[in-house]
Amino acid sequence: MLERDLAYALDPVLWAREKLRLVLDPVQADLLARRGHRELLNCARQWGKSTVIAAGVLHECSYRLGSCVVVMSPTARQSGLLLAKIAAFAERAGIESSPLAGEDPGLRFPCGDVVALPGKEATTRGFAGVTWLVIDEAAQVANGLYHSARAYLATTNGRVSLLSTPFGRRGFFYDEHEAGRYRVTRVAAQDCPRISAEFLAEQRVSMPDWFFRQEFCCEFTATDDAIFNHDLVLASISDEVMPLCL
Repeated sequence: MLERDLAYALDPVLWAREKLRLVLDPVQADLLARRGHRELLNCARQWGKSTVIAAGVLHECSYRLGSCVVVMSPTARQSGLLLAKIAAFAERAGIESSPLAGEDPGLRFPCGDVVALPGKEATTRGFAGVTWLVIDEAAQVANGLYHSARAYLATTNGRVSLLSTPFGRRGFFYDEHEAGRYRVTRVAAQDCPRISAEFLAEQRVSMPDWFFRQEFCCEFTATDDAIFNHDLVLASISDEVMPLCL
């Protein structure tokens, strides 16, 4: 029993498969195993971003003493859904938990805590000692909240995971995707074994092309209602022209 538990502590993929009964594809298994310091998941809807992260959070708080995980998203409801998935996995694996004291929803596990926060900077200050910051639907979270929340990691230099599909060429999710500071995992819907070609074909003809490419192809597209096209604006800028100083 002790030998098996040690194997689970060292191998989160083995643990997820045997204790949570998750069927992981190779990309999900690699993501769970490597425990990356800076991870950005640019993945299509229904790929399983929240599932694999919820499994990772539960493993972290079950085997790494002193873990403190903060999960946040644009709304309290979305953060609560991720917390509920973590709780459901804990029940499936037979891992004991208890509600955290205080105003913020959260759970206490054998080795750490999980706190779920809404996407409002004014109500999410004051956290410290965080070992893992998870931002779900990151493309729709305000820049100010992201920059403020990074301070949670000041004394731990903890992990950060950004999960989202694109939402235009704007915001910190797009900036970090392009900057190279995060390890990017990009999985389009056609590369997901759980999404059928028939479903995608139906979606493609039933929505605007830019929206399909954003939601299912993981492209940072310009919307049809934008006054100026993003690429045209960038193409019009030149560093060879002397600025006009009045």
